[in-house]
This record gives sequence, structure tokens and C-alpha cells, in this order.
Amino acid sequence: MTEARRNPAVDAFLDERAHPLRAEIDRLRDAVLGADPQMAEVVKWGGPTFTLGERGPNLGTIILRGRAALTLFLPEGATLPNPHGLLTGEAAHVRTARFASLAEIEAAAGAIAELVGAFCALHEAAAQTTRTS
Repeated sequence: MTEARRNPAVDAFLDERAHPLRAEIDRLRDAVLGADPQMAEVVKWGGPTFTLGERGPNLGTIILRGRAALTLFLPEGATLPNPHGLLTGEAAHVRTARFASLAEIEAAAGAIAELVGAFCALHEAAAQTTRTS
């Protein structure tokens, strides 16, 4: 279902890298893209980066350096609710989420959807404030 929303440029980028966690990468992409129709993906910062619309704010980037686990890097993660404990980190803004298997991504799919929804709502509220100011 979500596979149809994947960006072919991101697919080509990943095809060139032959990452050992490609199935996990694609499942994580589908989880994020499937959580809200406003989400898009581009290649930025060395990995698939999820944006609100094609040119909107960045939700996060899948860091491809690891071979045993994926890290989803969220530059505004500290502003998002984390009721499921998915996000880790203590920096002022950044949070990360790690996934070592398809099972971990599947188990976190609901939490991922909630994070994406909160990110979209946060930026929609900010856009509304800007439009009415």
C-alpha cells in the first residue's frame, strides 16, 4: 500500500548501497509514509529523510551507517510526545529511535504513527499561527 508512495529517487539511492537491513529500511519508510498522507521522502543528509510535504520541515532521517540496527534521527524529537518510550536522547532538540529488526519496527508501528501525527499537527499549528499573525 505505502510502497506506491515511496520516492523512486530514494529507492535508487538505496539500491546503490545494498544495505544489509534493506527490508527493515523499507518497512520503516512505509511506517512513516503511511502514517500521514502529507509525509514525503527525499535523499538528504546521507539517507532517506522524511519531510512534511516535498519541501516542508524534516521529521527525521534514517541513518545508514550501522549494519546491525537502524537509527531514525529526529532533529525536533524533543518537541514530540514520547508516551511509548520509543525516543531516546537528552539533547535540547534531537531524539533518536533504534530498530534492529522487522519485528521491532512492526511492534513500534503505532508509536511511529503517533509521532508522525504529532509532528504534522505541530507544524500545522505553527503554520496557522503564521498565517493569522
